[in-house]
Amino acid sequence: MVVSSGHGIIGYHVAGNDVNGFCTIPPTEVANDIRRIMLDGTELPFDIDTKVVPGCSGVRLRYDKGQVEVARTIGDTSFVPTTFHASVNEDMANLIQSLDQRHTIAPLEPVGPKVPPIFGSQPRKLLADISKKTFKHQGFITTTERKFIGDVIDEMLIPFDDISDQECAFGGDYVGPINKDSSNGYGCMSGKDKYFDYENKIILPAAHELFGQISLEAKSGVYDYNHFMSRETFKDELRKLEKADVPRTFRVMPLGHIWWTKKIFGKLGL
Repeated sequence: MVVSSGHGIIGYHVAGNDVNGFCTIPPTEVANDIRRIMLDGTELPFDIDTKVVPGCSGVRLRYDKGQVEVARTIGDTSFVPTTFHASVNEDMANLIQSLDQRHTIAPLEPVGPKVPPIFGSQPRKLLADISKKTFKHQGFITTTERKFIGDVIDEMLIPFDDISDQECAFGGDYVGPINKDSSNGYGCMSGKDKYFDYENKIILPAAHELFGQISLEAKSGVYDYNHFMSRETFKDELRKLEKADVPRTFRVMPLGHIWWTKKIFGKLGL
């Protein structure tokens, strides 16, 4: 474990030897969880031995003779170097040697200011240009090909039915809850709290009305395609200064489409 007094857990040595090697850097939340677990653990009544042992990357505890009961005589352990250790892996040794001068520490990305994206004088045109890849024509599928695709899917799928409304909204045996922090999609009200009471696990009238309307459209064959189309739009985010003139976009299907897709196909998730 690589630890800094100022930054806490930096990473973990995973391959190489006691001089040169590779370190994996965990996400901040993972490192914080590990730190919390370690701090919450039982405090040992021993001091840490400050003696530096060449080739040893572990922590040694200092205690008086007889203070710790040992079930057997301490000798050589059964631990052996892993297949990634430089002493037994020639390729790893060569790689470490070649990287030694270039990567002695983990490269850190400089922290710079973030600013709102620059859309220019024609944001609609910019959005259309960025979205071209999304709306690229995928080619024509013939009736024969569609029938073949349907036959293949029929052979692959097992019989299944809808999940319950309660599970579709708040999770259960087959699916997790609908993400309460995600967008509801273009044309819907903002915020999941307009459709669901997550605290009391209640589907609100606005949600029943929306989902019921789509069900009626499906049965009648007369659709409001706003219920089934996503719109591409700019992300509401700050960008690094050097990327400010390259805004990002995102798309999300309307809530009603997400609801029925999840409700109908939820049991296939297992």
